[in-house]
Amino acid sequence: MSIDLKRLFAPKSVAILGASENNPWARFVIRTLEALDYSGPLHLVNRRGGSVLGRETIARATLIGEPVDSSFVMVPAAALEETLRDMAEAGIRNGVVVTSGFAEVGEAGAAEQARLFGIAETLGITLMGPNSLGFVNLVDRVALSAIPVRVPILPDPCVGIVSQSGATAGVISNSGHATNVSLTHVIAVGNEASVDMADAIEFMIDCPATRAIGVFVESARRPATFIAAARRALAARKPIVLLKVGVGELAAQVAQAHTGALVGDNKVFDAICRDLGIVRVNTMEQLLQSANMLAHTGVLGEGGFAVASLSGGACEMIADLGEAEGVPFATFSPSTKEKLKAILPAYATVQNPLDVTGGVLSNLQAFEDAVAIAGQDEAVALVAGCFDLAQEARTDTLGRPAIAHIAAGVRRSGVPGFLLPQSYLSVSDYARETLETTGMALSSAGLGMAMAAAGGAFRWSAAARAGPPPALDTTAIVSAQVRPANEHEALDYLASRGVPTIPVRIARTAEEAATIATELGGRLAL
Repeated sequence: MSIDLKRLFAPKSVAILGASENNPWARFVIRTLEALDYSGPLHLVNRRGGSVLGRETIARATLIGEPVDSSFVMVPAAALEETLRDMAEAGIRNGVVVTSGFAEVGEAGAAEQARLFGIAETLGITLMGPNSLGFVNLVDRVALSAIPVRVPILPDPCVGIVSQSGATAGVISNSGHATNVSLTHVIAVGNEASVDMADAIEFMIDCPATRAIGVFVESARRPATFIAAARRALAARKPIVLLKVGVGELAAQVAQAHTGALVGDNKVFDAICRDLGIVRVNTMEQLLQSANMLAHTGVLGEGGFAVASLSGGACEMIADLGEAEGVPFATFSPSTKEKLKAILPAYATVQNPLDVTGGVLSNLQAFEDAVAIAGQDEAVALVAGCFDLAQEARTDTLGRPAIAHIAAGVRRSGVPGFLLPQSYLSVSDYARETLETTGMALSSAGLGMAMAAAGGAFRWSAAARAGPPPALDTTAIVSAQVRPANEHEALDYLASRGVPTIPVRIARTAEEAATIATELGGRLAL
């Protein structure tokens, strides 16, 4: 079925089907729309009519009387089929189904999910869900979601989030706001009976504002479409940063109970991610910080990382954490070292990571020059200045002037760069104002998160420069049902596809065995 993703995720008019005072979902959706200052048409449908949350309702979608691009469907499971037919008659072709109790509860629920979503497809309706908390579109200021939106809306949205878990999507959204990661979209796909995470990724690839995509996944239910979306993202140079859960036995059981997902083999998934340049991370914090860094840096050139700090201890931690994450630290050229010696105190050691010493606090221009000179070295592709963000004016002495100089040094360096605070802290309004007024576009959150993000940025950049690998026959990989009758057939099948195997021959007589032994060189097991 052809899916109009823009009409689904960027609607100009919306409806809530099944709106009720007794059901909290309508309140959540309206709250989110109000936080976004949504100004388009909003229609509430309740078969009993009357008023819901101070807004008038109508009994059926067919009575709306004007086009509706997308809808939030919150009716009970027993009423979903009737609602779908009402939608089709009203011309509403897109919707988010929050209703649960389907594939995540077992075989009977999965069968009912398949039946109802099959009806929707027959009627020409595209649905996301069931068991979905919907989407928030911060670019177009519209949402059909129970995911809360924090205000003020951050400027320059650049990171899109796709999650199979609705509650996790809400936590990621809140954490992003707290650490100054400006999001373009938050899409919680739920059970993926129709629209899946690959569709959401495809939508974000086509969104000019989205420069990096963060994905929280339990399982790739449709591997072929996911692989195709990931290949297209790499070709478009839109990085995907992915947190996959369910890699252990207990977590796999939890994932199946949550959304009915079978998590699959982690080693296979990891190999696919490596081939397609997908950056895998282990925590939500890494997901946000890595996606944010990639959104701002884009494809890094060939070269390594350089950082300047006024703390020798920080330099040592950065070196340890960076090496563990595969960050390639650049070696300064003799020319760069001479330039650094000329501007830094005599007791400074000019190596990377660069300890500019506390002496630069009385000469912030030297800090700026050190960042600029380090970034200008031909071996450097990414540069950072290590300095903490003050969270309030009363505790800030040299903070803003120092960060202004670091920002100027990054701009002079000619390569992407960022501010590197030592600790992982929320970004207060005062700290956010500091970043805006000093022109520091990117600030990471903590040494560990920054080094994980930098390692991912270098790996993804190498993959992006190389381009997507040759396309695989994903149909054969995903769909092949091979049931060999015995070990011999299994090994023959693997060998025919390039897998190294032990040579196996079947002997039915003593003479055959002797002949085979001779052909195999006499080294065999019987």
